[in-house]
Amino acid sequence: MNKNSSMARLDIAGETYDLDMLFNWSPKTCAALVRQREIGVKLNQSTWCGPTLVGVLEEGPLLDIDTLEQPVISIYPGTICLRPRERQNATYDSMIWARPPQEQYGSVEFAIAYGYGEYRTSNGPLYTTPIAMISNFNRSMAAKIKAAGAKGATGIFTFKENDHEH
Repeated sequence: MNKNSSMARLDIAGETYDLDMLFNWSPKTCAALVRQREIGVKLNQSTWCGPTLVGVLEEGPLLDIDTLEQPVISIYPGTICLRPRERQNATYDSMIWARPPQEQYGSVEFAIAYGYGEYRTSNGPLYTTPIAMISNFNRSMAAKIKAAGAKGATGIFTFKENDHEH
């Protein structure tokens, strides 16, 4: 891990993956994750995003995140993103992008790409904040993450403070 990361990991379906946090890209979101320490999210295959697992978080301090950082639509293999709660962060022009479904207004969503994906809902693409990369991501990991999503496994994200500069 580099000096700008924290000790972070994802445990899913009996596998543990080390994460490189993206403090340089998303300092506020990453700091909020480290403060929360541990988050459990049920992960399922995304209907809209391509080879990506998604999980909704409906309570806790992450719902207070009010801005996107380094917003992206395209998500690359091994990337973990977080979509902040809607309404607090108007990230698109309503004349161009449709509004997301009402149920998204009171939650945040994690997305874990195991292939090349695009963050989308039934109404079209949305922006999301990249928060971490799975260290040394490879095809074997991609296959295991895909299989875990097919079972609806719970992902446990653990974040610990390290001596990073952010």
